[in-house]
Amino acid sequence: MKYVSPQGLWDATTEPGGGTPKLDGDLSCEVAIVGGGFCGLSAALHLAEAGVDAVVLEAETPGWGASGRNGGQVIAGLKLDPRECRSKFGAEAGRALARFGAGTADLVFELIERFQIRCEAHRNGWLQAARGPAVLAEVARRAADIKAEGGDVELMDQEHMAELTGSSFYQGAMLDRRSM
Repeated sequence: MKYVSPQGLWDATTEPGGGTPKLDGDLSCEVAIVGGGFCGLSAALHLAEAGVDAVVLEAETPGWGASGRNGGQVIAGLKLDPRECRSKFGAEAGRALARFGAGTADLVFELIERFQIRCEAHRNGWLQAARGPAVLAEVARRAADIKAEGGDVELMDQEHMAELTGSSFYQGAMLDRRSM
């Protein structure tokens, strides 16, 4: 029986890396980062650029876990929209958290550009589709909230969705151009 990696397409299409050394014995550093996914690798990069001695500890190859199984999506924002962030964490902290979330996709694309990462990144947007009227009303509220905070989003009706997807299954959607 042939072994099929849980990474599937990623393993089949990625170029081989330079290899990562196995930790053998003791190691001393200022910051140890457990996990070599997007977050861990980004933390290590930014710490190294700031002159901090950081080490990434990863049981598999970097990007092997959830970061390698996200389907290539880069979605700006958080699960909570800006209004929910302010409600849950207070006006100042909520606004700061929402701004942070809104900028995460920008950071990914800036790193891709700066380091010339060959990953076929195309920033064409992301759709949050709505099947029924109640969900569409919630998506519309979310789109208005994000747009009020300066986010490049658009609410689309069923006809526009059908033009984009070839299906009239959805009542509408929010197109978030900050995302991929």
